[in-house]
Amino acid sequence: MNEQTSVEDFLMPGHVWTHVAKGTEATVLFVTNNHLSEKLLESYPSHVVYLDAKGNLTSATVAQFTKTRGFSHVEPAVESAIESLVATINQDDNITLEAEDSDSAAPTNSTTSSADEVTAEQSVSLELETSTNEAIPVVTSEALNAALISFNSVPVVGVGVMHHLTFKLSENLTNENVCTAFSSDVVRYSAFNVLVNGKSQVEVSWDEFHGVYPSIDNHGTYGTAVFLERDAVEEDLKKAPAKAAAKPAAKAAPKTAAKAKPTPEAGDAPAGEQAGATETK
Repeated sequence: MNEQTSVEDFLMPGHVWTHVAKGTEATVLFVTNNHLSEKLLESYPSHVVYLDAKGNLTSATVAQFTKTRGFSHVEPAVESAIESLVATINQDDNITLEAEDSDSAAPTNSTTSSADEVTAEQSVSLELETSTNEAIPVVTSEALNAALISFNSVPVVGVGVMHHLTFKLSENLTNENVCTAFSSDVVRYSAFNVLVNGKSQVEVSWDEFHGVYPSIDNHGTYGTAVFLERDAVEEDLKKAPAKAAAKPAAKAAPKTAAKAKPTPEAGDAPAGEQAGATETK
């Protein structure tokens, strides 16, 4: 009988081996690592897991186990029990794997669905108009776009809309020069267009520039430029008093003096009245 064949065929669950010198029996339960490659077996050799004559669970390498023992017989009860145990474990593994596959499928579908709902990463940029074409503001439009973090608008009831542009500040882009870029009397940015992925979203032409306000967090220092775009009605109301003051006052119409009623003269009095005025003697 070939030695390799004996190892493969007789080290099966329920196979009983007898110690040559001592005569004690060892019942094979499992052989470990028999699925590994030859290269891995060099580091992790196969072991025979068995019950010794006293019922102790023991293991030894295949070489050690077979060196002092010889095959005796098969114990059907052990063989059947091990086969049932293995079948039960495999069945449980399949159930577990199916459940895991089912569970993992749901998040995958959910993730896919969520990914479909999430908007793709967008690019926000500015188109900036200058107050004059004869000069360039202290900060170029390229520098502002490179530092642009966000844009948002907040309504101010009865006044208009406050627009905010937030930039990440640096040594080359300071709070002061951002402020100058939007407020200089020489040349400044006077309007901007917010683009998302190259498409115009919001056009802003402000009435008042309120300055640049800093904010700081763990990721850096930022400056938010604040612009007020007044409502048309509110702007008209603001201009109305100035228009009224500029308009010349209307001249008052001259008053006409009331005519006095003429006092009747004695000769003009009715005859009856003249008679009544004569003294009675």
